[in-house]
Amino acid sequence: MFVKQKIFRLSFLLSVPFLFSEPSALMAEEVCKNIALEQAQKDEFSKMQFWLDHLEAEKGSFSQIDQNGKNTTGSFALQRPDKMRFDYDGKTGIHIIGNEGKLAYTDPSVGQVTFIPMDKTPLGLLFGKTYGWSGICLQKFTEANNLAEATLAQANNPSQGNITLKFSKDPFQLLGWRVEDMQGGITEISLEKIKAMKHFSKNYFQLPTE
Repeated sequence: MFVKQKIFRLSFLLSVPFLFSEPSALMAEEVCKNIALEQAQKDEFSKMQFWLDHLEAEKGSFSQIDQNGKNTTGSFALQRPDKMRFDYDGKTGIHIIGNEGKLAYTDPSVGQVTFIPMDKTPLGLLFGKTYGWSGICLQKFTEANNLAEATLAQANNPSQGNITLKFSKDPFQLLGWRVEDMQGGITEISLEKIKAMKHFSKNYFQLPTE
């Protein structure tokens, strides 16, 4: 029971479809091609890439809506190139830490930790060890008023799922993301009260012992 709850929590935040089923050999051979953009869209997407490439660190609060419509909240911290932390509100003390190419889910109420490779999740596109735009495919790009969204997937395996980044244009910053797993399950993450940081303490993203 506890293991199932862990898997669902991780899948809602980061989408880890490989925990449920393996893609077929045919799906694994699919290759994603970037969509064509008009010049103005190219300029906007380039801003997103530049922002992500030059992000140092930030923190704030988040709200999450899972594929069943359940809303949860907590605090987050991001530090490029490969560190993240999500602490959920409530009495459980549940938190997720990403570092060294791994994601660690900790549930203090049962004293258990679950590890998964970050590169096996859509967020691994941006925070994994293999981060680089050459391996990322742009599937969709939309703009509306002060918002811009870009849907990204692994170029050599788009069937694993995708992540849609949501940016505000003025000020230009990441507002959150939407993850869609290979079964079509969607999770929304909204970032709030965002504060830029230079860095965090040395042990803030320390992974628990395996």
